[in-house]
Amino acid sequence: PLFLEYFNGEKPARVLTDQLQAEQGGRFFRKRNRNIVVEIEDDLALPAEFCWLTLGELKALLREDNIVNMDSRSVLSTMSLIEDDTLAELAAGGASEVLPRLSENGRKYLNSFLSRKTVHSIDGLLSWYTGQKTAWSLDVDWKPLSRLEGWRIGEWAVEGDPRFFSVIGVDVEAGTREVAHWMQPLIKDVHTGMLAFVCQEIDGVLHFLVQAKVEPGHLDIIELSPTVSCSNYADVAKRPARPFLFDELFDPRNRVHYDTLQSEEGGRFYQWQNRNMIVELPPERKLELPAQFAWMSLGQMKEFMRYGLFSIEARSIISSISFVD
Repeated sequence: PLFLEYFNGEKPARVLTDQLQAEQGGRFFRKRNRNIVVEIEDDLALPAEFCWLTLGELKALLREDNIVNMDSRSVLSTMSLIEDDTLAELAAGGASEVLPRLSENGRKYLNSFLSRKTVHSIDGLLSWYTGQKTAWSLDVDWKPLSRLEGWRIGEWAVEGDPRFFSVIGVDVEAGTREVAHWMQPLIKDVHTGMLAFVCQEIDGVLHFLVQAKVEPGHLDIIELSPTVSCSNYADVAKRPARPFLFDELFDPRNRVHYDTLQSEEGGRFYQWQNRNMIVELPPERKLELPAQFAWMSLGQMKEFMRYGLFSIEARSIISSISFVD
């Protein structure tokens, strides 16, 4: 792969972020990727399929459907939201040239990122997270396809419950990859999924409602996920098991910060996309939270992300957060 030498140590580069992050626990078995951002000084000769973009341009593109791919969104989510020197000035009440450019949402995000006036302390959230991990056990056994109940091997696919996914085979020709031709399986979802964070100002600080979610492919039993995270949007809309969380997204009294369709990894999934949303509830709205949910500020979420505790679904949404429109 082009430019690999800047990430494997062959050429000098300043590491800005380097984190091991998990992939979809409902589709992959314990799959993780190393997410790295480096800064270089070399003057690169770029092939036609590469171009330079600012972080602001990438954030703007994230507000459009299906332009920035899943791997890029994951890496972008790990980056600092603000430079250290600007952060220090803001904490000291300075950086006046930055504040006028903040959007209304941006001011809320910045306050949520900086504020220590949070519902839970970091230690309290760690205790909740640990309690969730110890409350569940997860045993996953390997089985041959012929012994999986509800699944069948068809002529063109391995198929199961039509509400979820099948596995198809594809024959690919591509001119910009390491090899020009190959065959492989792809996971094909027939429905659009829903990934959404509910957020709310609590004592003047925006908090996000985070879910500790168990999925079969997780390496460590649970990962911190969006408020709503489902692969079958239509099916979940009909289910009464978690109506207050799902219905909150479409209450006209709420304020929608973000709403786009984003595609999942094209190298493993066939044209699968999820609706990504951030929806703010009015401050007076009260929610009764099940044990697997907790309020976190943006600063707390970014701190937990450093240690690979947030799911790819959550990171996809978090990557869209920007202080300016």
